[in-house]
Amino acid sequence: MTVYAGETVGLVGDSGSGKTTLLRAALGLHRPDSGQVCIDGVDRYAANRETRRELSRRVALVPQDPLDSFAPGATAAATLVDALRAAGVPRRLRRTEAMQLATEVGLGSPELLERPAATLSGGQRQRLAIARALARSPELLLLDEPVSALDLTVQERVLELLHEVQVRRGTSFLLVSHDADVIAYMSDRVLTLEAGSVTTS
Repeated sequence: MTVYAGETVGLVGDSGSGKTTLLRAALGLHRPDSGQVCIDGVDRYAANRETRRELSRRVALVPQDPLDSFAPGATAAATLVDALRAAGVPRRLRRTEAMQLATEVGLGSPELLERPAATLSGGQRQRLAIARALARSPELLLLDEPVSALDLTVQERVLELLHEVQVRRGTSFLLVSHDADVIAYMSDRVLTLEAGSVTTS
């Protein structure tokens, strides 16, 4: 399967079909038993350490519920600053860029940014997770059931935000969802995964 620049590929399949394994492989966390995971033609699992590190910056994940991935007690601002540190942004620029990211996803209020990330609402947490993923300016965002834990109104707003991010940045999305409406709304193409293999497109 291929995800082209600026497009959204929806990935559907029953539980156990391999969706999570595929996402982990794309992130560099699970070496595939066969085949390759290539970014611009470079196999991330065959590359040297420096190249793997560079490739890792080009792919980021937005999880289903990011709550467990936030550092205990960390504020929303600290969460973004830490993501920017990991992305190699110089210290003197991190606070400014954290505010820019927060504003981009609709979390620009200073009061919100100083709250512990764990105390934000579900929609706010998902916006923070999107901003954190964008800290490394990825070319591919992996969206793992990104709105399934949210109520319908909040789902719509988060999906609109993701669409705006894609238009503005040209980011590619690989979207995993059990919700046919979400897949239909977001996807340029839809692939079905069955027992680890793409069966339809």
